[in-house]
Order: sequence, then C-alpha cells, then structure tokens
Amino acid sequence: MKRKDKTPPRSAKAAALLICAAVFLTWAVSMFCVTLVAKGFAQERYDSANEVNASLIADWCFDRTPGSGLSGMANHEDSRFWEAAAYGARIGGLSPGSFYGKAESLPVYSAAAIYDADGQLIECSWRDFMYFQYLTPEQLVSGDAGEGYARAFIDASLLTSEGAEAIRAGAVGFVLALRFTGAFDGKEFTPSLIEFFDYDDYRAQTSVADYDAAELLSSGDAVWSVLYSDPGALPEGAEPVTLYARRAEVCIYEPSPAFSFDGEDYAGLADFVSKAGPGFKDGCEPILYYLASDELCVSVCHIYNFDGGTGYSSNIYSENISSGEVEVEHYIVCASYFSPWGSAVRELWRLYLVSFLLAAALALFVNRRIRRRLITPARYAGDALMHGGRPDWWEGADWRWLEAVQLREGCYKCSDEIKRLGTALDYAKTAEQDRRQMVSNIAHELKTPLSVIHSYAEGLKEHIAEDKRDRYLDVILAEAERADAMVLQMLDLSRLEAGKVKIARTEFSLTELARGVFARFDMAAQAKGLVIAFDFPEELTVAADEGRLAQVIENFAANAVKYTPEGGRIKVSAARRRDRTRFAVENDSPPLSSEALGKVWESFYRVDESRSGPGTGLGLAIAKSIIELHGGSCAAKNTASGVEFSFEI
Repeated sequence: MKRKDKTPPRSAKAAALLICAAVFLTWAVSMFCVTLVAKGFAQERYDSANEVNASLIADWCFDRTPGSGLSGMANHEDSRFWEAAAYGARIGGLSPGSFYGKAESLPVYSAAAIYDADGQLIECSWRDFMYFQYLTPEQLVSGDAGEGYARAFIDASLLTSEGAEAIRAGAVGFVLALRFTGAFDGKEFTPSLIEFFDYDDYRAQTSVADYDAAELLSSGDAVWSVLYSDPGALPEGAEPVTLYARRAEVCIYEPSPAFSFDGEDYAGLADFVSKAGPGFKDGCEPILYYLASDELCVSVCHIYNFDGGTGYSSNIYSENISSGEVEVEHYIVCASYFSPWGSAVRELWRLYLVSFLLAAALALFVNRRIRRRLITPARYAGDALMHGGRPDWWEGADWRWLEAVQLREGCYKCSDEIKRLGTALDYAKTAEQDRRQMVSNIAHELKTPLSVIHSYAEGLKEHIAEDKRDRYLDVILAEAERADAMVLQMLDLSRLEAGKVKIARTEFSLTELARGVFARFDMAAQAKGLVIAFDFPEELTVAADEGRLAQVIENFAANAVKYTPEGGRIKVSAARRRDRTRFAVENDSPPLSSEALGKVWESFYRVDESRSGPGTGLGLAIAKSIIELHGGSCAAKNTASGVEFSFEI
C-alpha cells in the first residue's frame, strides 16, 4: 500500500514555535541561573544565621549569675527552660543580606529541646504555651514586681482572631496588662480565659494621649479584649483564679514540612529532635546536613560545671565528658529546616513574571516581524508562482528585508518570463495553425488548375481531334498562368509580411489612378449591368507607391464587381481628412457576419468556402500588408445596402 505523504507544516506555525522555543528556553535558562544565584545567597544567609542557634539560646537563657535580680522568685529556674523552648521555636531566620527579595524568603522552621545529662527531655518548643510573671491586681496597679513565674499551656486553635493577630505581631510582649482566669497549682496555669489591655484600647477608652493606665485599671472601668477562650479547660469543682501580668512570652510551634534524613522519614523538626536529641548527650559539633533540595542545620550546646563555675560550649566532645573534665548539667538541641530553592523562587516571583511578560512580548514582536517581512512575502510569492499574479499588490506583507525583495524580484522575473513564454507559445500555436491552414489552402487552390492541366494534357496525349487541340492548349496555358499568378501572389505576400518590400513614394493623383483601374472592369461591369459611381474631389494627390496602391485598388474593384449582384451599384469615394487620405469602395451585397468582418483580411479566407471561381483568397491580405507598409490601416464594415472596404493612409 502506497504511503500517503504528510503535509509539511506551515512556515508561520513552525517559525512561531521555533521563536517561542528559543525565547522561552533562553528565558528558562536565564531564570535558572538567577535562581541558582539567589539560592546561593539564601543558603549563605541561612548557614551563617543558624549554625550556632543552640549557643545563642544558652547565652540568652542560662548565662546569668544565680541569686541576682529576680532569681529568688518562684519558678524562676523553670522559667529559664520555658524561655529557652520559646526562643528555640522562633530563633530560625536568615542573616541580613543585600540580595533582592530577602523579605519574601520562605520561613526558616526551628525546634529546640533541653535535655538533662542522661538525655532525658526537660523542655521542648513543640508544645504551645505562654509564660509570664504573675501579679496581683494591687501589684499590677502599683507597678511592683510579681511573686513568681507561671506557665499556661494553650491550644492555638482556640485563640481569637484578635488574639492570634496580637501574638503574630508580638504585641503580647508589649501590652499594658494581661488577665488570666483559670486553675493554678503554683507553677502550671490552666487557662479558661485570657484577656489583654493594650495601648489602642487605652487610647480608645480614655481619648487622651497621656500614658496613665494604672488609674484606668484601678477604676475598674477598663474594657478588656479576649485573647484566648477555653471554657471547658477549668477542672470540675476547681475555683477559678485570676492572675495578672504586664507582659507574656509565647511559644507557638510552627510545624515544618516532612523530610527524609539518613534513610529515615521524619514528620517534621519536632519528630527529628525528639528522636535524635538523646544521642547528643555525649557531645557534638554543629552539623549542617544537605537534603535533596533543602537544608537541615543542627546545633548542640552543653551547659556544664567547670572548676566550680558554670559554662556552656558547642564544642564538647565525648572524651571531655568521659574523662570527667566537664560535668554536664543539661544541653540544648536546636534544629532548623530551610528550603533555599523554594525561598529563591519565592523571592524572585516578581522577576519571573516581569521577565516572562517581556519574553512573551519579545517573542510576539519577533514572530510578527519575521512573519510580515519574510514568511508572508514568501507565501505570497509562492502563491504567485503557483497561481499567477504579482506579489506586490497583496496586503499584510512588508517588503523591506533583502531576502523578501530578492524573492519578489525573482517572482517578477519568473512571472514576466512565464508571460513571455506563454505569448511565444500562443504565437507559435497561431503560426503553426496558420501554416497548416496555408498549406491546406495552397493545396486546395493548386488542385483545381493542376487537375485541369492534367485532364487536358491527357486529352492531348490521346490524339484528340485537331480542331480541339488549340482550345485544350489555351486552357492548359490559362490554368498554368493562374497557378503562376497565385504563386507570385504568395511570394509577394510573404515578402510584404517579412518587410522585404521597399516602398517607392511618388506624388500622383489618386482619383486618376482609381478611374484608370476601374476602367479595366468596364466590360465585366456592363455584362452584369452594374452602375459604378465616383465621389471624388476635383484634385486629390497622395505621396505613395503608385504601383502598390494600384494593386490595392484593383483588388477592391475586382471583389466589388465579382460579388455585386446583377443590376447592383458600386460607389467609389475618396476624401482628405486633415493629414490623412481615405479611399473606400462600397457595393451592394448581403451583409457579412461579424466573424467574416474580422477574418476577411486573413490569407486564403473566403466568406463562402463552397463557392468556386477565380481568385486565390490572398488579395485582401496583400492589400492590408501594402497599406500597413504605408503606415495606414484597412477596414471593412456593413452598410445599409451592402459592404464597404476602405483604407486610410
């Protein structure tokens, strides 16, 4: 089975696809390179900011002199662990950098836990809570220090929208007052309601700018905003207790994405720290792990007794502990998780959008320019070559580029050459048709005299009677002269059409020439009872070849006498029109058809092919050639009574 050829794709579609592929591939490669650079900057900021997180927590929470300041307050030592856990939940971040888009980086997730020397968990950051220095109403108003520290576990889903916004903005650390309602065991507080009173509430309720919240709070007229509400948290039968605080610290854990490390899957940082944390009791250096496309940074800091004092270090090794050189009290494990690639993509999304739109605009511009200046001209030129035409008349094409101009010029040349070849072919067909017609006409015209000569020659050969011999010879001679005259006319016509006849112009009287020519046909005209009328001016001279012009008039006269019916009329006229002279012969006869009027000047043409008689059918063709050599023209038309043949020179 013959396979069907596939239609080739259109160049406009192929060019558009190639341009889009080139532009957007370049755009994609460029954006990948820019993203790679942004990823490197983000990774550098992450590494420098998170490799010593555990030491920062230890420095902030545990590097304080015991017994000084507020260390004697209830639960003060526990508050250090609470503070370390809360600090560990939010310590993850990026160091300052100069690269574009840092503010839109992905968050750095962090989790921290404090273990004792045996690797037992003391405190962790993946439990949501608030801790604060609790006060009585009198202490809140007077500004005195509180009695101790308390911690309240909370469910983040029970925060009010106003409370969640306050925690997100860090406002709970800078409010004027907080009020906790719930159960309290001296250390842990179970909240059923948490309210706060901040600067905005104070200004809205006092309409003054001066800061004197103590007066408003002592009056009992302050309107509190609800931060947290859990009515069912209060144990059954427990008496609600109300505590106050000037500020509170919050530990809200934000779960990190799940990841795989060292062949094990972890649900998040909390899962990782809880499983890996006990293994760091024997010492460890900061570790930076590179995951598939993200990073995991783990830092460990040991708090220990050394020479009777307390210190901390992130470079405690197993030999330091086993040798008794240091006595570890507890240690902090802090892990942070970050996606440099995701952060880079988030930082650069505006650049992606703007550059993509610019790339799309560039692709459209280039495609439109190539389509208008190359593809459309090529398509039009192809249509012109296939169906004919000239491509410069078609709209939608821009003929500015060299290749398009060359294509158009080539199309012009091909179109002109095709027209020339078509004209030459038509001329050759016409010439061949004329040649065949001429051969046919010559054969037809020569057949009659040759047949007559042949018949009479055979009669002479048969020893015909002597009284008929002279008549037979006269017929043979007459037919031979007729054939000779036809050959001479053909040669004359050939020479005229080839331009080999020279015109000898002399000045003579056209009227005298016409009268002389028609005088030769007086006997023939009288035999048919024809009336010949002349309409000439008194004197009409022309500068022409008198012999050739006589040949033309003789042909007109012979045809008029021959085709005018008996008793008919022939009118011969001549007139001067400016610098032109017109000669006409009009005779009575049936009108000619439009086809006959158009072909009557052609060689061997006869109006009635069935009619036989003297004549070769070359007379009018010769007459036309002679007049054209004089720079004139011939015409034939039907009149009211017959036909008129004329020439003008």
